[in-house]
Amino acid sequence: MDFPSEAAAVAVCNRGVLTKSVIELWAEATNYEGLVEASRQVPPTVSAPHFESTVSWSCHVDAFGLSYSLERQAEIRCHLKHLPFQGPVRCKDPDQTFWIIERHDSAAGGAPVPTDSKPARIYFGREVARSASRRLVSKCDLKKRPYLGPTSMDNELSLVMANMALVRKGSVVLDPFVGTGSILFACSHFGAFCMGTDIDVRVLRGKDGSNVFTNF
Repeated sequence: MDFPSEAAAVAVCNRGVLTKSVIELWAEATNYEGLVEASRQVPPTVSAPHFESTVSWSCHVDAFGLSYSLERQAEIRCHLKHLPFQGPVRCKDPDQTFWIIERHDSAAGGAPVPTDSKPARIYFGREVARSASRRLVSKCDLKKRPYLGPTSMDNELSLVMANMALVRKGSVVLDPFVGTGSILFACSHFGAFCMGTDIDVRVLRGKDGSNVFTNF
């Protein structure tokens, strides 16, 4: 997806529940020799501001369908040691975060990807935005709620539905099948005024001192 500006990418990440981060692609190839060559072609106007001595940085390694040990990740990072980073390395909250991401195709029949698998594609880029809404998935975890029912909706799905409905501060949301309030719980995080009804009054009354209001 192309964004007109970093501000637009940040805006999407701040709201996108299913978005982990937005990465500006600098280079890609089918092997590391090609990635090294492609990374040398990145225009200085793009890369130079992020290599300055006052800019702290970190570089992460990830792979779709495969996990690497810390030792293997360090080996992978060495492929890009030619890049002229001048600033200090900072693992936590750096000014700039870079990613090396491998894509491994699934094995036949959905079997796990072999540990010696060769990547089908390798990508390198700079993270321009990280999702703030992904933290809501954990915050809204059903296991953390005092009152649940047998049909309480998945917390992540509730957040996605609230996004699809464009719920925002000042919205008024009515859930006619409120149950234990999963959808309204998600909508309230986006600033909505929430109301709900349910045909089963026992769900609304609750049990052992807890009810739908307790979840809020």
